[in-house]
Amino acid sequence: MTESPDSGHDIPSAGPSAGPSGVAGGVAALLVRQAGVISRAQAIACGMSGRTVARRASTGAWCMVHPGVYLVAGHRPGHESRVRAAALWAGPRATLSGPAAAFRHRMLDEPPGTIGFTVPRTMHRVPVPGSPSPG
Repeated sequence: MTESPDSGHDIPSAGPSAGPSGVAGGVAALLVRQAGVISRAQAIACGMSGRTVARRASTGAWCMVHPGVYLVAGHRPGHESRVRAAALWAGPRATLSGPAAAFRHRMLDEPPGTIGFTVPRTMHRVPVPGSPSPG
């Protein structure tokens, strides 16, 4: 089994002070570490309100890539953002697996088209049909 860096589930303790782009400092730092991807829970833990998260999603500033997981405008979609988004959606007990894990460990030259995770038997995550995917 392999583990994605930072386990994809950072929840910083930084407060809501806004940076020059209008994104709270804790959120901005998290977006840098997570390739522009953030979960609703992470944004709220950084001091954003649920209403602010919903507004950013409704205006297109944040694009939902999985339920409760967003790619923030201005960040380039790609393999890393897809892995981060899937990790956040799959949950903290999920582990990157298959060709995506092999690519992460430089065992493959090209990123795979599908991102796979292994989850505990008791966990039930089913991909949402038609769910958008960055990259």
